[in-house]
Amino acid sequence: MALPNRSAKPYVVLGTPEDNDPFLARDGTELSDEQVTGTGKPRQIGFYSFQHWLKDYPDANIAVVMAPGCGLGWLQFEFWTSEWDFTYPSDIVYEYDPDPPLSQPAPDPNGDIGTQTGDIPNSLMPQIFPRWHTDDAYDFEALNFGFTPTAGITFTYNEQSVSGPSQMGNCSYEATVTNLDSEVLNVATSSNEYYPFLQTTTELKVTTKFKISPHPDNIYSCWSEGTVIKGKVAFKSFDITADPVPSNSTPGYGYGGIEITFGTTSADAGEADWEVTWEDGYTAAEVTIPRTAGKVTFINDFWVTEVIKPT
Repeated sequence: MALPNRSAKPYVVLGTPEDNDPFLARDGTELSDEQVTGTGKPRQIGFYSFQHWLKDYPDANIAVVMAPGCGLGWLQFEFWTSEWDFTYPSDIVYEYDPDPPLSQPAPDPNGDIGTQTGDIPNSLMPQIFPRWHTDDAYDFEALNFGFTPTAGITFTYNEQSVSGPSQMGNCSYEATVTNLDSEVLNVATSSNEYYPFLQTTTELKVTTKFKISPHPDNIYSCWSEGTVIKGKVAFKSFDITADPVPSNSTPGYGYGGIEITFGTTSADAGEADWEVTWEDGYTAAEVTIPRTAGKVTFINDFWVTEVIKPT
């Protein structure tokens, strides 16, 4: 019996985990035998003697539509914003005179508590294809394509780094270090004395949020409008090593910031859910990359768990 002239489309375009490439769309080949009829009368429209819909796609993600059909469910990552919180010693005393008439007290503890906060809107919005939940996992760390921090990187941050910490935009991290003692000149004795800071630690906390949303070129039709795509992302993390940076004016002592080094051996760091609906005006929800003390955490996998077809 002749089959109607139909086509098939995925509700959401999937990637190719066998190549570990979320930027390469899965093969959407249809196996078919199209029969093109003549123009004589009685007129018989074209038909397919057989069709195999999207042979590399799971049935749960396939819609059969009247040919030629249209609509491709494309997704993108938006690294929405990174927020940082920095705590450090401020208003540091470098010398004091205990003798009259100044009679200044010893700065013990030294200084005050300084805080700095900020956020940077991010703009990394690559089109990306999730895997199906039964496929082999992606490994973004192995790809090193921008979603993951640079393993083994070392950088210094202090309150003068006003543009924001390094490595913002693709990960969350938290580093803390115990400050060195301050070196203070006693003017009366012309000798140096050493006191702890009131703010005994330097702490840097960076939290990055992202969205998984419809790609601007996403084109869906009436047959797919209202489809809900549910999925997960998986996180990994590196350990962080943090060291105090001394003051330039008092080598070996004082405060000059925090030196942070990311590790090179990753470990699993949990999962988070995401959801997208094919509809006009849809606004994707933010997802937070978890922040853990002594760790830098990043996205390492991305997959679809369920396609809820429109009714």
